[in-house]
Amino acid sequence: MRHSRNLLAFLLATAASTVPSIAATGVWTPFGPEGGGPQVIAADPRSASTLYAAFPWGPYSGLETLVMRSDDGGTSWQESNGGLEGKRIMALAVDPQGSGVVFGVVAVQGCTSSDPGGVYRTSDAGAHWELVATPQNLGGIACSSSALALSDAVLVGARDGVGRSSDGGATWQKIPLAPAPEGIHTLLRDPADERILYAASLSALFKSVDGGLSWTTLDDPAAHLNRPITGLAISRSDPRTLYEYGGLIWRSRDGGATWSAAMTGAPAGDGFYRVPLQVDPRNADTVFLGATNGVWASRDGGATFHLLHRGLPDAGLDLATLSGVTALELDAAQRLLLGTPTGLWSSTDAGFHWTAAALHGVHANAIDFLRFDPFDRRHFVFTNFLTLLETRDGGETFSPLSVPRPGVLQALEFDPFQPGRIVALTASETELTEVYRVFASTDGGHQWGAPSSAPRGASDLAVPAPNSLLVVAGPWVYLRRGSTGGWRKVLQGDVLSDRDAFNFTRLLSHPNQRGTLFALGFDNVLHSGSIPALYRSLDAGLHWKLWQDAANTLAFDPHQANIAYTESGGTVYRKRIDTGGAQRLGRISPLDLLTTLLVDRGDPQTFYAATANSGILVSHDDARHWSLLAPGLPLGGKDPVSDLEQDRLNPLRLYSTPVTGGLWRLDLEPH
Repeated sequence: MRHSRNLLAFLLATAASTVPSIAATGVWTPFGPEGGGPQVIAADPRSASTLYAAFPWGPYSGLETLVMRSDDGGTSWQESNGGLEGKRIMALAVDPQGSGVVFGVVAVQGCTSSDPGGVYRTSDAGAHWELVATPQNLGGIACSSSALALSDAVLVGARDGVGRSSDGGATWQKIPLAPAPEGIHTLLRDPADERILYAASLSALFKSVDGGLSWTTLDDPAAHLNRPITGLAISRSDPRTLYEYGGLIWRSRDGGATWSAAMTGAPAGDGFYRVPLQVDPRNADTVFLGATNGVWASRDGGATFHLLHRGLPDAGLDLATLSGVTALELDAAQRLLLGTPTGLWSSTDAGFHWTAAALHGVHANAIDFLRFDPFDRRHFVFTNFLTLLETRDGGETFSPLSVPRPGVLQALEFDPFQPGRIVALTASETELTEVYRVFASTDGGHQWGAPSSAPRGASDLAVPAPNSLLVVAGPWVYLRRGSTGGWRKVLQGDVLSDRDAFNFTRLLSHPNQRGTLFALGFDNVLHSGSIPALYRSLDAGLHWKLWQDAANTLAFDPHQANIAYTESGGTVYRKRIDTGGAQRLGRISPLDLLTTLLVDRGDPQTFYAATANSGILVSHDDARHWSLLAPGLPLGGKDPVSDLEQDRLNPLRLYSTPVTGGLWRLDLEPH
């Protein structure tokens, strides 16, 4: 099963209208729903209202994060990421002595990177970050690292030990541990005595009684069973009480000298990944564990656990992309903070009740399936994470719709032949197989009828004619006539050799020429990458022919129904839909991937292009010369945009959905 978020999004331009030529003088601004969930949380130990967090930019990749700061306990947030663009924060630690001093351990390319990037420091609450240690300074940094700030030192988990600095990061001491841990993922301090520290790796536990200058190995029960240690927590109310997670829960009442027998009531964790583990600050026998399906609590010292529900979302709706608990932390007010991919919650009563943070200013929410109603130009829908929303006033207000269940949404389209009808494709997993279903709503998504089956592996759909449906699944395009008829294969993608695999990813219907459709697919060549191919049908999906090789992107011309535009190798082409005859226009960059292309409805010589690395570009001379359209998007606008659309009523307004999250709007000005 694959999620339908697709960087190779296509643009459906609508009927032409006469508007003035435009000037790109606006700024992209977010509108619509806010939100997202932090991957890392760090509380200021001196202030109950100050929090730092790393939010994932690219909710499905986890390769980049944005550090943000809240000065009101998590209600509103502002960027504190200056100098960390393009990097992934693995750990944050707030200096308990210096105002606005924070340390961050970063990775450049994610957990598989061989050069995780080093340690950064800010002294102005995140306005500016500077590199203070490279991996070489510390003897290497593991993929899952940690940081701990003391009153007189800062410690960072290194590959074979601990890096320690007593001068704010200016110089570092490499402290090796034995046996070599292959990465310290957790560093903790005794709440009553900061000279007493604990360190955990996957293979061993360590303890220091001199502030991290020297370490001894603890007798570890998980290591005896050859289990990876993925969680370690200490009690604030009784600092001699420790909990360790390694697939099972162990408890120590004497600072790690001895451990209780394994307790089997704990839920299964995430294998070799660090598992969020936290002890209630008022009760040493209450412990919380973050798992793929939510947060579990034990009120009897880890003997038994139960899944918490009250006030929390269902964390297991989409285990492939949105599952699990990302962080469990305590703030200076002894609130328990819970982070998931979809939000931030807090509890002041040991997890019995939870309050969701408003997260004003955070736009790390996955926006998908931005679809415009062909019968109502003020009406469009989209998903915010797993919630379906609509607006009927051009984006001024939003209201929720129902989501077709069971399954995770894979595709969503308005029926261009029947007002109010929307069709949807979902996928769900059972113990034996994956199940794909087609749903239809005749009231704009408020209610959904009984589902019908779809071919296994279906990833996109289109309505080619009244009472008909097309889907793509793997190397096939399927056609169904009627709501209960059988599926018929009408197209198989071509491959260059018998070792290749073809996969269709997208269906696109011409907005003004009924019965004309395109199917985008990729020939996955062994050891050589993927080669795109566009197929065309002129008879509502009955017959197909290869229309263009190596075309990543397609946009329809709103001024000439028989003209479309494609991009291949950084060059934009104007093509006749009927004959396929092509005219070369301009060139963007052969080194950048064009993810979306749009022709302005008012000016046939104005093009917009969303790229993977160069932001959203504009050309006013028939795609020959390009420049940055407007500032304002996250990370300097350099991340890919999954959809780029022109407002149906106001041609001077554009919408975009960056993979970083959020729904963004740009208002242009006429010359």
